[in-house]
Amino acid sequence: MLTAAHVVGSLSAAHSLEQYEVLHGTNPDCPQAGDPRIGEVIESHPPQPCEEITLDACLVQIDDHVTLGRKVRGRVVSGRARDLTGVDDYVTVFKRGINAPKLTKGLLDPTFESLKVEMPQGKGKTLVRHYLRGWFVHGDGRPFARPGDSGSIVVDEDDCVVAMVVALLAKDPQAPEAQDLAFVIPICDVLTELKVRLTGPDRPCTLAGGARRFYGARHPGAA
Repeated sequence: MLTAAHVVGSLSAAHSLEQYEVLHGTNPDCPQAGDPRIGEVIESHPPQPCEEITLDACLVQIDDHVTLGRKVRGRVVSGRARDLTGVDDYVTVFKRGINAPKLTKGLLDPTFESLKVEMPQGKGKTLVRHYLRGWFVHGDGRPFARPGDSGSIVVDEDDCVVAMVVALLAKDPQAPEAQDLAFVIPICDVLTELKVRLTGPDRPCTLAGGARRFYGARHPGAA
């Protein structure tokens, strides 16, 4: 299973405690001892916590008794990843996260950007993550992602996997508004670095270009 490294892998609080077991509970931010086990972290990128991040991804070995959902919209996602190299127009995308309404729609800007995230930790400490390469996604009348949706895969209209959600660009990340942006990393980068491939039907990605050009306001500078 693929997810974000800051959820359960090297960028998570569990890493410093050498806890690699992955639990499934009602509160993902605070697993409880009685929560059922679903697997174990076997690889993360970056391998160790750091400030400058080229990839925020983690590979989990799922236990034999666990069955994973593999649908984002109405059908199983394609086993082919979509490479957006050379795409200039915005791409219509979808993700299914943990927060209601779970399934959201948005427009992905295929221009590579960076994003600096600062998270207060208490006692005057701040955790800084500087994502060096990713894309922003505009929600369709609502936030594309909310806290807790990290690790959600992002698919296009062919249900080909495009990216994975890792962060938000919002004035208040705990309560994002409709105009706030999600930050995602290319799935092709994830697959290359972790040396894995997608499972699923071998459906082609028929979309040669992007979606309609988006004429709304551009996001604030986040270089």
